[in-house]
Amino acid sequence: MAVFGPSISAPMPTCWRHLDLRCEDFVSSWDNLWDLLSREAVLGGSLDRFIVANPSRGARASDRAFLDELDSWRIEVAIDLHRGNPDLDRWELAEATQRHP
Repeated sequence: MAVFGPSISAPMPTCWRHLDLRCEDFVSSWDNLWDLLSREAVLGGSLDRFIVANPSRGARASDRAFLDELDSWRIEVAIDLHRGNPDLDRWELAEATQRHP
C-alpha cells in the first residue's frame, strides 16, 4: 500500500525532475512554483515552456502528465477513504474524491 504524504527528508519521485523539492525547500522556492503552477501561469503556457526547457522530463504532453498525476492521487485518496469508511460505495467514493470543498 502506498504511503500518503511527502517525505520530510527527501523529495517524492516525480516526472518533474527539476522540481524535486524537499518540504523545507517549498518556502524558498515559492516564487518559482507560483510562476510555473498558478492557474494564470498554466493558462499562459508555463508548463509547456517548462517542458521545452527541460527535455529530460519525457515525451508526454504536460497536460496529460499532470492529469495522470492527479488521477493517481485521486485513487490513493479513494483507497484511504474506503479504508476508513468501508460502507461508502464506489459512486460515493468517486464523488468524495472529485468534489472541491
